[in-house]
Amino acid sequence: MSLQSIGQYGGAYHWVLAKDNHVYAVKAGGLAVIDVHDPTEPKEVGFYRTNRIVELHISSHYLYMVDAAGLKVFDINIPGHLRLAGALGIEDIRSFAIADGYAYLISNKKGVSVVDVRDPSNPILQGEVRTGISPKGICVSDGHAYVADVSGLKIACVKSPSKPFLVGRLGIPGWPKDVWVSNNHAYVADVIGLKLLDVSNPAKPHLVGFLSDPGWKTARLWVEDDFVYIADEANGLKIVDASDLTNPILVGSLDTDGGTWDVYVRGSYAYLADYDQGLKIVDITDPAKPILVGSVLLKGRALGIRVENSYAYVACGEEGLKVVDVTNPSKPLLKGSLETHGNSWDVSVKYNLVYLADGPEGLKVVDVNQPSHPVLLGTLNTEEARGIFIVGDCLYLADGQSGLKVVDISSPSRPILRENLSLDGFARGVFVSGGYVYVADGDGGMAVFCLRE
Repeated sequence: MSLQSIGQYGGAYHWVLAKDNHVYAVKAGGLAVIDVHDPTEPKEVGFYRTNRIVELHISSHYLYMVDAAGLKVFDINIPGHLRLAGALGIEDIRSFAIADGYAYLISNKKGVSVVDVRDPSNPILQGEVRTGISPKGICVSDGHAYVADVSGLKIACVKSPSKPFLVGRLGIPGWPKDVWVSNNHAYVADVIGLKLLDVSNPAKPHLVGFLSDPGWKTARLWVEDDFVYIADEANGLKIVDASDLTNPILVGSLDTDGGTWDVYVRGSYAYLADYDQGLKIVDITDPAKPILVGSVLLKGRALGIRVENSYAYVACGEEGLKVVDVTNPSKPLLKGSLETHGNSWDVSVKYNLVYLADGPEGLKVVDVNQPSHPVLLGTLNTEEARGIFIVGDCLYLADGQSGLKVVDISSPSRPILRENLSLDGFARGVFVSGGYVYVADGDGGMAVFCLRE
């Protein structure tokens, strides 16, 4: 199966939403309305001229837009027709969320501003709470607003719209590169080691334990039972006993020739993406004595790995995807490959589909129904795709300096960007657990977002 383009209109759009066979797209100079009843012949049917549109949301038959002047509400009850219903001037809005008849706006000067939009023709400011400098993203759930800013995560109670107040915060020094969440604890790979955080109460997340070594260069991790398996770019595989979260202990290690960039654990084996040394398979029956049992050299730089059934799918940098038969762990065999023209960093598998974070070439969807002949099925252009996590038909993409992207993959041949959340650092890894999205954001720390229905 191959991807076939059936329609295109214009270019240089940087935000898009769709409703009732119409697309609302941000481009230079304002907001365009595009009729897509016939997807092969999209046509512009309306345009609203304005400056510096920041973000769009649609709720019911209203479109909410933030631009240089503040919040604007449009009635889109008549598809394709933009009618300005109401507006409220607030300077320097960075992002916003809509929930239960209220708009939650974040700005550098005011923090979170809560606006009553139950009457869209008359938005009314209800209350404000300072959260910190340079807020980048916000989500609202169960009476709490979660704000990502340069110093970490801030959590405000907004159950009383007129009296919002700050209830919690989380800042993580260092350079987080990957994150895993299990049993209300977050495990963070932070360049020179491992940090463990209690996230059972979103209002009061806190550090409970850590393990570090200046000689480490931690890349990614995998958590299985009481053990954390760490991919160390400089030294290979590290195995940490985290049964006591307050006192994690290094119990085993295996130096590899290439330097390990990713690790996947299944049963008694750890599968390593070992940079220029390809795929390594390690017997971890005894975590204190990991044993190399098989390997295969791969063209390119092995950076990410996942295993499904009898195959390992390896993201190999500029060489794209490699498919390896691991039926016999001692003799892995290269079966197929696909050049993706980007820089493949991470990989995830769902059914017979592989999803690749392909660096500057964005997200790639690959059909591997025939492992010896993988076929490109779909593409979504992004700035610097680095990490992937899939839940149902939703894919969460860590996209470098562009932050976190939420992608609809219900139609794998046509992945659709649903949401884009700016962060302060460089998003490298993402994990979803218990209704929250955790992002390893480089020098921006660990960002936490609450999932919205």
